[in-house]
Amino acid sequence: MRAEWPTWSPDGKRLAFVGGADSRSELYIISAGGHGLRRLTHNNVSDGTPAWSPSGRTILFSRKRGAGGGHQLMLVSPTGTGVRALPLHGGEPAWSPDGEHIAWARAVKGAREETDNIWIADSDGSTRQLTHEHVGVASHHPTWSPDGRTIAFMRSPPAAAGKGASIWPIGANGTGLRQVTHARFEDADPDW
Repeated sequence: MRAEWPTWSPDGKRLAFVGGADSRSELYIISAGGHGLRRLTHNNVSDGTPAWSPSGRTILFSRKRGAGGGHQLMLVSPTGTGVRALPLHGGEPAWSPDGEHIAWARAVKGAREETDNIWIADSDGSTRQLTHEHVGVASHHPTWSPDGRTIAFMRSPPAAAGKGASIWPIGANGTGLRQVTHARFEDADPDW
């Protein structure tokens, strides 16, 4: 079985990851010692990019909505119960340290094509677009700073630019966008 997207539970005792033996992917958890493998999702589509809530009581993940249907953010308990969809489309979710906000990557339809941007959802259900990329540029893999004030993400330039993806932080309030790596090839998946 292949295993991807591992992420530690807040207490460091378990890992959530995406696994599968065919083209579909399911969500699993396992103890840090490698025991107690548990499959959390059972469906005909692919699940991905798990993120534990700061409390450890839920896992946020993305689910592919069928061929060409994009992705939907979902929640599940570590026991595999209570699977439910959130009204948020996209993937690569990340919880804020206080558990009050979610950052994720979402495609925005432009005049000519879709472009991935970073969005934030607040606990009151409101959403806001944090990045405003132009066609050919994409923002992915948001991750919150420990104090919850900044989100770092991977920004990919147009293929014709001849450069790789780089890491950019931005304030959770949408200010202070800056580039911190200047990759010739690709800098990806930031973490604090």
